[in-house]
Amino acid sequence: MGDGWRARAVGSRRARIGTAAGVALMILLVAVVAVRRGPDEVETVAAADPIPTTTSDAPSTTAAASTTTTTTFPDTTTTAAAPPEVVVPATVAPAPATTAAPAPAPPPSPAPGPAPAPAPQAAAGPIPYFPPGGIEPYRGLGVWLDVLDWSPSYTSGRASVTPAAVDRMADLGVQTIYIQTSRFNRTEDIIDPGVLGQFIDRAHARGLRIVGWYMPTHEDHETDVRRLIAAAALPVDGICVNIESQNQPDIALRNERVLDLSYRLRAATGKPMSAVVVPPVVTQILNVNYWPNFPWQQLAGTYDVWMPMAYWTNRTPASGWRDGYRYIAENTTLIRTLTGRSDAAVHPVGGIANEVTTGEVDGMAQALVDTGAIGGSLYDYVTSGDPLWGSLQAFRR
Repeated sequence: MGDGWRARAVGSRRARIGTAAGVALMILLVAVVAVRRGPDEVETVAAADPIPTTTSDAPSTTAAASTTTTTTFPDTTTTAAAPPEVVVPATVAPAPATTAAPAPAPPPSPAPGPAPAPAPQAAAGPIPYFPPGGIEPYRGLGVWLDVLDWSPSYTSGRASVTPAAVDRMADLGVQTIYIQTSRFNRTEDIIDPGVLGQFIDRAHARGLRIVGWYMPTHEDHETDVRRLIAAAALPVDGICVNIESQNQPDIALRNERVLDLSYRLRAATGKPMSAVVVPPVVTQILNVNYWPNFPWQQLAGTYDVWMPMAYWTNRTPASGWRDGYRYIAENTTLIRTLTGRSDAAVHPVGGIANEVTTGEVDGMAQALVDTGAIGGSLYDYVTSGDPLWGSLQAFRR
């Protein structure tokens, strides 16, 4: 109301002075003084300005109804209700000096009801999912079998490894068998399920864990997802996603499908999961164009274990990387850096078994200890010659 105003009517008085002296016939002129009065000949006072309601940090009464606060989590906003507007009653004007009947009193205000419950607050940000299965299936000494080794269908009945071989694996100190459950060029989601079931039963009977693995090509995305979910539904102890295929040339689409596949598999099973990945020494140092922008951090909350294919046998001596110790240690350290998890569980897969030396395997064993890896393995069981098994015992946990 601006600065306000006041209109005043000030009372008047008239004074008359006269004398009654007989003969002077003197008449005293009466002076009349008139002053401006209010319309009702009473003093009127405009309503006073409202009591100021602004205090330190209080919102303006014209503020929007809600505010948006950006949390520390990227791309996540939380909308919280703004504090309620403060309502202060206007100052009541004093009753006028009049004989008119007072205005009737207003009806009493109803008693205030209970305060409304506070609005639920949005989550501070996405909460990573940590599967309940743990990392035990991936701990210690492992061996790898692919369909070229064990599947009668894929080898036209000439499989080199049968379920009976599980007994030898157990006797050699193997703790986990990683077995391929299908292949991109097969029509079955699970190949030779009867024989695969025998491997699973025999492994469990001998106290070994068994983990199914499959390599998606990122071309037929729904088939990739379906086959991994089918593998996880088997009575296996865990599931491996072999993330290495470059069949999908669109790298952005490939990354998108890796994420979608991983999230959908995670939602479909409570079993522990591992990501078998191209070693980061390759993607970050040796050939940065091999798989740009691989989504390490986006996957960090989905997989229990990381299994880099740290094949030092693919490197040349002149490169400085054909070293069982260095290649395993560097890849393990890089995975923890790239995922942002210094305590990430890592089980490196070392060089091609028939191309390594016992000295290189000993170096890998020391790197597992020095980096706190949870286990290790070579690729694969069939090519692991007898002289290596003494050194491989150091992989046990």
